[in-house]
Amino acid sequence: MAVFEENQDVDVRFRGARVPARKGSSLEGQSRANQKIHGRTSQTLPQSLQDPLLTRPRHAVTVWAAILGVIMLVAAACLWCLAVCTMEGQEFDNLVWSKFRPTFETHIAWLSPLVIFCTTPVYVVGTICVVTVIGVLIALIRRRWVLVLQQAILGIVAGVSAYLLKHFLPRPVYGRTVFNPANTSPSGHSTAIFTACIILLLAVGLSWRWVALFISFVLTSIVGVSLVIGRWHRPSDVVVAFFMVTGMALIDLAFTRGSGMDKPGKRRSSTGIQIVATIMLVTGAAGLCYAGYLVSQVLPGLQYMAQWTVRPAIEASVMAILSSSMLGMSLVVIFRQLTASPLSPVGLIGPPPEPASNH
Repeated sequence: MAVFEENQDVDVRFRGARVPARKGSSLEGQSRANQKIHGRTSQTLPQSLQDPLLTRPRHAVTVWAAILGVIMLVAAACLWCLAVCTMEGQEFDNLVWSKFRPTFETHIAWLSPLVIFCTTPVYVVGTICVVTVIGVLIALIRRRWVLVLQQAILGIVAGVSAYLLKHFLPRPVYGRTVFNPANTSPSGHSTAIFTACIILLLAVGLSWRWVALFISFVLTSIVGVSLVIGRWHRPSDVVVAFFMVTGMALIDLAFTRGSGMDKPGKRRSSTGIQIVATIMLVTGAAGLCYAGYLVSQVLPGLQYMAQWTVRPAIEASVMAILSSSMLGMSLVVIFRQLTASPLSPVGLIGPPPEPASNH
């Protein structure tokens, strides 16, 4: 970055706005001569001096957001295949479906009111609507029109995809015992609450993103686990929904532009996001690995309906739901920060002020 002395004559132009040189200087005379020669009052700033990060994120960030989004969608498809199209996967889901509720009522029945609240249609749908409306209103109040469009596209695509997949995907029967033959993957309620929380996460300002991240994780985790306890869904249904919406949100963030970004002059790094999101990202990835390890230990005993498989199967299910929520939310908030607040000199200090009017 060039550094100018105080007594130097400088003529700076920024996208049509010009700070004139000192009156009477030789640079002012050259500027006037150029205006007469070229027949215009301002010149276009050279491409090397423009700041493209004012209107779009870095190309590397958008590319990585799209790549990770596709990876999450592929992970959701692979998990669906393992849980639905294999006998071991169906037996695991059936075990958790039949044993989770009585185990929960035996050991932690004092949490039953919370589960009842999250599995009552009026309450859970009302919560989803309230979170969604708050997120959209915040974006509208902040006049982030591109962001509102991103929220709408994410909500429509996620909701329609969950509805179509749930009604058109097959569910073959391989296990000996089938507690619910209907296809329940991906979970519609898990898709809705996860999408609503991401809409809120995208709308809030920079200072509130890490707070919204923590609130979203708690809300989605409680609803996801409650849906399994209440026998609305199998554990794989919830995790598939979380993976699917995470992938869609990351791809949606790859198209962040213009008013979908933070205003120049208000961009900065966030210590809260760096700490909270990093901890949640690492914990979520480790938790999914541990859940996979528990599932691998349970599989040999599933065909015999061994009693010792109940506890690790339930632990693996809860761990998978919590970890998938952690991983998904942390990825979304990290790339929201990267796409909304790319750091650059002009982005940090804002565009130069326009010259005062002579009138």
